[in-house]
Amino acid sequence: MAEAARMRLFGYEQTAIAAKLGVTQATVSRDLAKIAERWKAQAVTDLDAVRARELAKLDALEVQAYEAWLASKNDTQKKVVEDRPGKSGGKFAKIETTQSVGDPRFLQAILAIQDRRAKILGFDAPAKFDGTVTTRHTFNASALSDGAIAEIMAARATMETTTGPTTETPTDAGA
Repeated sequence: MAEAARMRLFGYEQTAIAAKLGVTQATVSRDLAKIAERWKAQAVTDLDAVRARELAKLDALEVQAYEAWLASKNDTQKKVVEDRPGKSGGKFAKIETTQSVGDPRFLQAILAIQDRRAKILGFDAPAKFDGTVTTRHTFNASALSDGAIAEIMAARATMETTTGPTTETPTDAGA
């Protein structure tokens, strides 16, 4: 059977394979049909394994992006050394704290990861193209805590104040 499959892959017709192997064309046909079924089953198994691997990678990336988002919201402190005014002179040091609202690029990464996951899982229905181009980011709110959703909305509001209002509305794909 393996030799028949190899020959078929190299372009041999079933009759030529049968003649070379000393069997009937019907035998070659049955053998190739069995091999084709095995290949199909293996392809489905391999595709499921690839899909699972890719989803695991996305899960890990999403955790890293969310942790980076949280870290980007931490206040930053820096030591500032200034000259003392007056005759005595000298220097004095003070700690300045800067409050951070977080880096919205991490939220964009999270939304891109969730969009990719939805595509892999087939959640997105095929869309008709009507000639206009719009962008929409969806996310599965069930995967996020209420606090995380509030942070995303706050970051969006921050982005709108710096870049202008957006016309899109985030949707809850998990509802």
